[in-house]
Order: sequence, then C-alpha cells, then structure tokens
Amino acid sequence: MPKTLNKNGTPRKMGSGKTKGAGCYVNITWADLKKVIGENTRIQVSRVWLKNIGIAEKKTLKSTPPTESTEKSLKKNKPLPTPKITRTNEKKVFTDSPSEISNDENYDPPPLFGTGEIKLNQY
Repeated sequence: MPKTLNKNGTPRKMGSGKTKGAGCYVNITWADLKKVIGENTRIQVSRVWLKNIGIAEKKTLKSTPPTESTEKSLKKNKPLPTPKITRTNEKKVFTDSPSEISNDENYDPPPLFGTGEIKLNQY
C-alpha cells in the first residue's frame, strides 16, 4: 500500500507520534522501591487495585474536637449591619395642574424622520 503524501510531497505522518505505552509505566523491582520508600510512607493507589489484590480500603476520616478558641469565636458573632436601601425605580408623582397636560385628541406626534435644514456642525 503506497504512503499518502502531503501537498508538498512529504509522506504523511502515521498515528499520533507516541509509541505504545510511552511514559505511562516503568518496571522496577520491589527491592529498589524499598530502598527509596520508607515503611510508613503514604502512597496513592487505585481503590480498584487494592480490591483486586485483596486489601480492604481504610477510611481515614479524622474529626477533631472543637477547641476553646473555636468555641469562643462561635459565641462572639456580631450582628451584621443592615444595608441602606435606596430605590431608584420609584414611580414619580406628577404635581402639574390638569390644564398643563395636553389632551390626547390634540396630540401631534413628532415626525418619524428628521425634516428641515441639515446642520452638519451642530455638535
């Protein structure tokens, strides 16, 4: 089977470029590990692996009793200050006299588009 070529004529790379199992695991003897790792050193291993080799999983939940300092800090809770509420969306009451309010019958809407003289330098 001929190799597929790129646009520039070089052969296309096959696969991801990583060798099978590269960098994942290394074989080492138990004697070499014992030289480096102490007897009480904690090592993270998979729960499934522990179950497969027949070792029961140890649950390490440590609960510490409350100390005097934590009890004192719990008792000294200060009340939180109440925030000042300012309302910005309140309805405004109009105090204008009814004579100033125009009737709906006489209302003339503004034009949809600007009409009149064009002032280019007005701003």
